[in-house]
Amino acid sequence: MAKTRARSSQSKATPRRNAPAAAAVVEEAPSGGFETGIAVLTAILLVAAFFCVDYQLGQHYGEGQFFKGNYAKAK
Repeated sequence: MAKTRARSSQSKATPRRNAPAAAAVVEEAPSGGFETGIAVLTAILLVAAFFCVDYQLGQHYGEGQFFKGNYAKAK
């Protein structure tokens, strides 16, 4: 009969690594910084540009949303 090997209680596979420790999540306090100022300035400039274009359309062509009927033809 063939000899049987003695079995050990340990596996020959690589041992399992311990799970990494949970990382601490550090949250920054919300603050109005440079990015917020740029966003607000951009929004204001876009609204102003819309009204400038609408004003010109109303003055020269009688079109537009807000300044449509405010200007009668002078000629």
